[in-house]
Amino acid sequence: MLDKLTKKQESKMATYRDQAIEVGLKTMSPDEFNEVRVHELTDLHRVSRGLEKATNFLVFDSPFAAIKQIPSLTPSNAIYGNNDAYWLYTYRFFQKECNIQGLDIINHLYDLCTEAGWMWMSSDTTIVTKMPVDMRMIRKPAENARGFLDVLHCYTGLALEYADGTGVYAINGVRIPAQYKHLMEALPKEVPASEVLVISNTEIRSELLKKIGIERAFDSLQKKSLDKKTIKVGGEYELFSVVFPNDSVRIYLQGECPSNKEKFYEAVSPDCRTVEQALSFRNTGKLDLYQMPLSLT
Repeated sequence: MLDKLTKKQESKMATYRDQAIEVGLKTMSPDEFNEVRVHELTDLHRVSRGLEKATNFLVFDSPFAAIKQIPSLTPSNAIYGNNDAYWLYTYRFFQKECNIQGLDIINHLYDLCTEAGWMWMSSDTTIVTKMPVDMRMIRKPAENARGFLDVLHCYTGLALEYADGTGVYAINGVRIPAQYKHLMEALPKEVPASEVLVISNTEIRSELLKKIGIERAFDSLQKKSLDKKTIKVGGEYELFSVVFPNDSVRIYLQGECPSNKEKFYEAVSPDCRTVEQALSFRNTGKLDLYQMPLSLT
């Protein structure tokens, strides 16, 4: 029973982590796909699990194409190929570096994750999809952890793209549904702010606002200034009553971020009528507890 790693074993963990990241983020042009090799590996995996070799072997350019043509396929019953690298390399570490027995069953999946994308296997059929041809990413600070994360990101098209033109739209790691394809593929200046502002999903709306520019979106709205004040610590603030395209009215505080000097727009209580009330609500959740801050962070 393994209950503790040696220093040597611990020193090898980063190598497997880095390999898993490399494979998980791998892209491949269509002509790099080795159909003979993948067919061989999938048959070896099938036999190891007690199945006969496949009499039907189908290849698709993407998971989207496979699921569209064969509706019984779903993400939940797939083998994820290179997207399984995160756990396959974890088990590989324990298999190779810690001599844990009984893990040979993953050997062919481990080889497959470097060769193919998603897969499905039935009693007589193997369905394989190719890896993406392109992946666009951005590095952002990790939430609730030190360091950074690379996440899918593209303002003007697919962040994850397959050879057949299907893929995933994403901004700063937030997946944008295909129903907003026209907003994602347009240049930022061509995206109607009014259409973005009425998106009900807060996270999606927020990311698309970043694409077109929050200041531009705010300037496009009908609004009335309720109060304006310069705070010694914090700078200039202005409170607005804002009419949205769906005729809803909300109260927004406009200020300046102390770290990057960019303007921010933050929704506050509909009962706010002064900058002090808005700042009090922002900091305490109540309208009448405002205190002058000693400093900004």
